[in-house]
Amino acid sequence: IYVPTRGSLVRIKFTKFNKALWSDYDFHTFDIEARKYVQVKPNKTLAFQAFGLFTFGDVPYRNLAILGGNQMMRGYFGGRYRDKMYITTQAEYRFPIYWRFGGVAFASAGQVADHFSQFDFSRFHYAGGAGIRFSVLPKENLNLRFDVAYGDRFNYYIVLAEAF
Repeated sequence: IYVPTRGSLVRIKFTKFNKALWSDYDFHTFDIEARKYVQVKPNKTLAFQAFGLFTFGDVPYRNLAILGGNQMMRGYFGGRYRDKMYITTQAEYRFPIYWRFGGVAFASAGQVADHFSQFDFSRFHYAGGAGIRFSVLPKENLNLRFDVAYGDRFNYYIVLAEAF
């Protein structure tokens, strides 16, 4: 469950904030995510993810869609780009190195916009990097990861569990 090697996932979520239900704001969010894991050889996996977050209404700053962080668009500080809508995709190649150590190489592209009409291929931000994995619990397939990524600058991440 922590490191899938095959299969798919599709998740759709709708959230409504309404003043009639004691919220300070009137807005709603819609997010959709799709993942695909392909085992290309034993212990070697290609992982793909696409994600979109769309907010509508009087959206407070803290609920705006953000580009960056330790899961998506690694290489950008989380919140470096922020707006009402966000789309991104990423791919990762996972492979064993030695004993409990593994490696990954990853790349991503994404952008934020105020409206659907503002999404444009020329406005994408790109990031990529590589990482080392150490299997903390081999039977559970739980990894401690160290990633180095470049987006608008180099960033590193030390996190328990995979990015996706």
